[in-house]
Amino acid sequence: MGLTITVNRFDSFDIGYFGFMNFRLQLAETYNKRLGELYRRWAFGWMDYTEEKPLTAAEFEEFKELGGDLLIFLTHKDTEGSFTPSESRKIFLQIKDLKMDYEIDEKYHGQGAFNVLERLKSMFCHSWEKKRRVIFS
Repeated sequence: MGLTITVNRFDSFDIGYFGFMNFRLQLAETYNKRLGELYRRWAFGWMDYTEEKPLTAAEFEEFKELGGDLLIFLTHKDTEGSFTPSESRKIFLQIKDLKMDYEIDEKYHGQGAFNVLERLKSMFCHSWEKKRRVIFS
């Protein structure tokens, strides 16, 4: 089971839910170390079996401030939904200068190896420029 991310019928990729969760954690940390800490707690603090603590009200405000438009992506459901071209523009502008080593193995669904962040940059830019939605399914 996993997530398929599509921007048009020619550009899509599959990623496992666990891999996508790890990607977003690493993206938050790459964007801003403190944001990464808060994102981890926001994402897992509600679970009884983790040592993560839920965010306080003040920390949640800090989380929103640090994350800005990147939170559109980080807090989006990982099972379904879409991003409008306007949302894609906001996300692209937040990630366009980031560099991160997070690769999909060439054996995963036979789609070849690629850098997830670079692929998403391309997809969000295409969505914004061509007025297409990025779809999670």
